Amino acid sequence: MRPTTTDEQTLHIPVSIFDEVGSSTLTTADYTALLDREGAADKMDTLLASIKWIFIFLPGATAIHFVLMMLSLSVVSGIGPNDPWVQSMAAMVIFSFMVLFGLGRLSDVRYLKVIAAILSSGIMSAVVYNIAAIFIGYRTFGWAMLLSLPITLLFAQLMKTRIDNEEAAS
Repeated sequence: MRPTTTDEQTLHIPVSIFDEVGSSTLTTADYTALLDREGAADKMDTLLASIKWIFIFLPGATAIHFVLMMLSLSVVSGIGPNDPWVQSMAAMVIFSFMVLFGLGRLSDVRYLKVIAAILSSGIMSAVVYNIAAIFIGYRTFGWAMLLSLPITLLFAQLMKTRIDNEEAAS
């Protein structure tokens, strides 16, 4: 959609009854700041991207990471739901759509690499923790989930940045 432009340099909006009368010396309003639509649109796009990243991308990536860590705990300990694999895979499909929608690239197949980065980082975190748990035990599992989450989010963001740079270069 093309932004609406005006031919005039100033936009005059009646603020009080004296402005509607005509040539009043009491009040005159000059709204040249309202004509700067491009700056406002850029700010709104940035704000929308930030909101989507915070409220859609982060919860989706966090959920994928936590599901992977909980699957590793249930595999190692043998304690868990009856069939965690089917339930977890179905949930991860939903979380993957959340991540892609949070990035704003739901139809672009190249951004599935971001999902792969989250999965690989979560699996590596689970493997590293399970190896470390041999020596320190499983009492710190909750802290391990929380402390390895920023690494997973960092890998996902780096992959997104890499894909964006490749797109800009071509």
